[in-house]
Amino acid sequence: MDKLKQINATCEQGSLVGTVTDGVLNFFDIPYAETGGRFRNANPPRKWEGTRDCTSRGSIFPQLPSRLDFVQGPYADGLEQSEDAFRLNIFTPSIEGKLPVLFWIHGGGFMTGGGALKTYSGAALARSGRVVVVTVNYRLGILGNLYLPGVADGNYSVRDLEAALFWVKRNIENFGGDSESIVVSGQSAGAWYTQLLIGMKSTSEIIRGAVVLSSPSVSPLTTDEAQSDAEAFCKLAGITDPARELPELPVDSLLSAQAKLGASKVSFGTIAVPSYPMQDRTVPPDLAEAALRFAPKPLIIGWTRDEAAAFLASDQHTLNVSSDQVLAKFKEIFGVSGTFRYQHSLKKRLAGTPYTAIVDLVTDKWFKRSSIRAARMYSRAGGPVYTFQLDYSSPQPNVGACHCFDIPFWLGNFEDAKDGPMLFGLNMAEANTLSALMQNYLLNFLHTGNPNSEELPIWESCRNSEIQTVHFGDYIACVGGDVSD
Repeated sequence: MDKLKQINATCEQGSLVGTVTDGVLNFFDIPYAETGGRFRNANPPRKWEGTRDCTSRGSIFPQLPSRLDFVQGPYADGLEQSEDAFRLNIFTPSIEGKLPVLFWIHGGGFMTGGGALKTYSGAALARSGRVVVVTVNYRLGILGNLYLPGVADGNYSVRDLEAALFWVKRNIENFGGDSESIVVSGQSAGAWYTQLLIGMKSTSEIIRGAVVLSSPSVSPLTTDEAQSDAEAFCKLAGITDPARELPELPVDSLLSAQAKLGASKVSFGTIAVPSYPMQDRTVPPDLAEAALRFAPKPLIIGWTRDEAAAFLASDQHTLNVSSDQVLAKFKEIFGVSGTFRYQHSLKKRLAGTPYTAIVDLVTDKWFKRSSIRAARMYSRAGGPVYTFQLDYSSPQPNVGACHCFDIPFWLGNFEDAKDGPMLFGLNMAEANTLSALMQNYLLNFLHTGNPNSEELPIWESCRNSEIQTVHFGDYIACVGGDVSD
C-alpha cells in the first residue's frame, strides 16, 4: 500500500498533519474542546507538543445503532466511541486562500451520528475548489442533554456546537477558509441545531447563511419536561442517588436505559425523541421565531417528499396497516375533517394506500409543516429564503424520497455512503446529474447567498410569505407555485 501524501498546517493548539487525496486536503480528529467530565461543560482544548497526527478518522460520542440503519446502513460500525470525542474534521482544496466555509452538523435523531462518519464526508464538495467543509461531533442523547437540578445542567450538546463554531471562527483561515463567510448547515437533528444557532445571540452574528435540511418539528423542552424525562431515565436505569451514581454509570448501562426511555415514547404515527435540548437562557422556546434575528441573511430550507418512510418502512405492521387505523389517526389529529383529509391523501398518489397516507401524515406533521411555517415567517421578516422538496425516489422498497436520502445528493459523496440500502440499485447516471445540479445551487449559495446562476434553472425565493418551492426530481429543478401548509 502506498504511503499517503501528507500536508502540514497549524491551529491555535499547535501544528498538525493531514492527508492529500485526489486534490483534497483532509484534516481529521482535531480537538475543539476536551472533556470536563460527564454532565459537565467541556474545557478549552490544550496545546500540544510536536505535530498532531490528523490523518485518520477519530472517535464519535457513545451511541447505539441508529434506527435509520434500515436506510443508511450501519454507518457507525468500526469507529471508536468515547466520551471525549470533542473533535471536528476539515476538508479543504488548499490551506492558502479565503473560501466560504460550510459548517456541517450531522443528524441522527439527537441520539446517533458523528462528524467522523464517512457518510458525511465533505471531500467531494471541497474538490470543487469552491468551499472548505467542516464536520463536527457533539454529545448525544442523555449524555448531551440530561437536566437534573443539582446534578446536570442540560444542553451540553448546544454548548459543544457553540464551542466548535467559535473554534472554526478563530482557526479556519489557517485552512483556506474565510472566517467572515461561515454558512451553517445540517440535516434532521443537525438542521434543528442549525435553526438554533442562527437564533442564538452568541452565534447568530458570526454566521453568514444557513441551509436547513429536514428539520424535525419539535420545540425545545420546558425545564419541567426535561426534568421529568431525567427522572424517568433514572428510574429505568435503577438509579436512586443520581449525584453519586450517574457520573459512574457504565456507558452501556446508560445507553440501555436511554433506549428504554425512547421505547416508552413510541406510539403509532409518531417519531419518538427520548432526549434533546430544553429552553434556557440561551435556547429559546420557538426556533423559527428566534431565527428572525438572523434576517435578512440568506436561508435555504427544505424537506423530502417521503421523510417519514425512513422510520416506518422497517415495521411490517405499519406497512400492512389497516385503513381503519390510519383513518382513526387522521380523525385524532384533524377532528371532523379527518375523513376528508384521509381520502385526499389517498388520492395524492397513483397507488395510494393506508401506508402511503400515514407516511404523508407523519411527514407533514414532523417535517414539512414546520419548515413551511419557518420559511413564511422568515420571508415575511425580509430574509431571502429558498425552499425545496426532494421528489427523487430511492430504489429501496417502500421508502420513496425518504429522510436522509438527500444527503449524498447535496454532498456528492455517493461512494462514501454506498453501504446504505437506500442507494442500492440507484441509477447513478441520473443521480449524479441531479446531485451536480443540487451541489451547484449549494455552492452558489455559499458564495453569494443566492443559489442561482445563468446556467441553472431559476430557483425563485419566497416573497412576503408566498412559498416558491423547487422540486428536485428528474434531471432539472422543476419550479412549483405556492405550497399549502
